[in-house]
Amino acid sequence: MSGWYYLVDGSVKGPVSHNTMSEMIRFGQIAPDTLVWAKFIDRWTLVKSIEPYKDMFPDKLSTGTESKRRIIRNAKLPDATEDKNDGSHYNTGSDYTYRPRPWVRYWARFFDYAIFGIIMDILAGAVVFTLNPTYVYSGTDGTILHVLYLGLWVFVEAYLLSTWGTTIGKWLLGVSVKDYKGDKLTYKAALNRSLQVWVKGMILGLPFITLFGLIRSYNQLGGKWEKTSWDLHGGYVVRHKKLNFFGVFTVVIVLSGLALLNYF
Repeated sequence: MSGWYYLVDGSVKGPVSHNTMSEMIRFGQIAPDTLVWAKFIDRWTLVKSIEPYKDMFPDKLSTGTESKRRIIRNAKLPDATEDKNDGSHYNTGSDYTYRPRPWVRYWARFFDYAIFGIIMDILAGAVVFTLNPTYVYSGTDGTILHVLYLGLWVFVEAYLLSTWGTTIGKWLLGVSVKDYKGDKLTYKAALNRSLQVWVKGMILGLPFITLFGLIRSYNQLGGKWEKTSWDLHGGYVVRHKKLNFFGVFTVVIVLSGLALLNYF
């Protein structure tokens, strides 16, 4: 049986066994609104919403009845394999999967960066040409600008996630980011997430060094939590729809076109 993790003041604790979790609830160490997660559950969930723990809180259980406590402590959770294959007790809808798709997430983000970079290049070029028509653009200047663009994208992405729940690249590839209740992130939460992606996942977009951040993120998605550190600690939920032809085709054509333009 997979262990349980729980959030306390923004920090992840655990794993603990089912029996330990029951004892912590019984002695008031776990509150009804504590977010918990196990590998066979798709998302962080309020402990009071999970069988059999939801019957352990005072409004559901007479604290003076030791026999009821004993029954709950000995209760068994659903089989982990069955939950992983079915997920009907924990998923909010069959249209989505919460299992990690690192390459889909990578190409969605790369598409967003590419489009935003083009827009910023056009704006920067117009400003520079207006101020100094004789200026000659160099490769070093381009590297510095694109590192700067990644920093600016943090604020744009946060706005899009807090209003749309997704970005253009994520939308095309069926990716969205929600909170544990399935609602859109607040701007503050979205900004916090985007900043962590920029710093921890992209390492500020610094040439070559950013590769280490991407590898670390990939390993986290394939690890025991199947989540990046920022999503795990923040309680953010990345949802995936089934890939569709239009979205994949658009991403491939646009990125291929940009690569050809850069080549020539």
